[in-house]
Amino acid sequence: MEVIDCDWASFDSWWESHVDIDQSVLTEADSLVLDSRWLDGQWASIDDWWERYVSTDQSALVDETTITLDDRLLAGGWIDLDNWWQSYSKAHQEDVEELLATLKKAEKVWAAGPSQFDTDPLSADWQTVHGSTGPIRLVREEDWSYALAYLFMESGVLINELFNNSHDGTPDSVETEAHLPGGSETTRYEDILIINSGGGISIEVKIHDTNFQKTVETAELVERHHSGDWTHVLLLPAYQYPQLRDAFGRKISEPAEGHPIITATPFDNRDIEVQIRNWKEISTALRRILQQNDEISPHWAASAYVVCTLIEQKILGFVPKPIVKQQVATNDIVHDNVSLAAGIQDIENEISYLQATNEDTNNG
Repeated sequence: MEVIDCDWASFDSWWESHVDIDQSVLTEADSLVLDSRWLDGQWASIDDWWERYVSTDQSALVDETTITLDDRLLAGGWIDLDNWWQSYSKAHQEDVEELLATLKKAEKVWAAGPSQFDTDPLSADWQTVHGSTGPIRLVREEDWSYALAYLFMESGVLINELFNNSHDGTPDSVETEAHLPGGSETTRYEDILIINSGGGISIEVKIHDTNFQKTVETAELVERHHSGDWTHVLLLPAYQYPQLRDAFGRKISEPAEGHPIITATPFDNRDIEVQIRNWKEISTALRRILQQNDEISPHWAASAYVVCTLIEQKILGFVPKPIVKQQVATNDIVHDNVSLAAGIQDIENEISYLQATNEDTNNG
């Protein structure tokens, strides 16, 4: 057999390209994730059984290729675990049924309101189809930046919704991958720049990347190259907050009202402040606009609806209605390929999210 030297650099390059194209290669959409709260204290029963087994037959720990457990000690050994599993299954099933009821209520809210759409963004399943992001490609962070930039550029309504009219109206321009020379690197880019005559908004977009150290320096470079008053935003999934706190520590302040703020001094002894926002705020704002504003253009509304759907299913991990219906119909949290890849806490978060947006629409 001829042995050929392996060029790992080429292989690594191929793998990175493959992962960039389809981030789902490293995920298993049909896997079941148990809620960690239900695991607390469950090993005590198993440990007790194991201690009794070892004391009966000390050879259980002998270094052998295989060890056969005494069948007599298996009798009744799974009772405690079975009871726990039944409790977990029941609680999970109850939450799934509540989620389905909440999704059905959301459908009615959309149908009854002034929206151009009469069905909820979670009514279609773009989560379990391998590699699917619906009609548009949103895989890399740059893709998400371009999608958001389009929504900011075509209408000022999303800017107004997110920033409480502090940056009113349609912006003069919106740039993506805006080049910012200077700093510690020769090449630095800001993901999104929303530019007005009096300043603007800079947004650094995060999906998977947890390298936050350049965030404040990039914000300072924006102010070097653009005059006026600027609002700087770090947009990331909420689950990255622990890594963010590790990166900045006491530089993060969390006021009673408003958003958490990073305050740091990258250059020139001048403090720079960066707001911390999460993707749930974006999807919530899009839902509110789509459900309550009947004056937005159909093209913008269609784009916003698709982006909202993808944020909820691809970033927030919400379970779409078709999968929830299958789950309720099977009456079993593990069944073929329709098992929910969500724990109880995840489902409760989705229910709370939908209830809040439904209430906003009813009160709008």
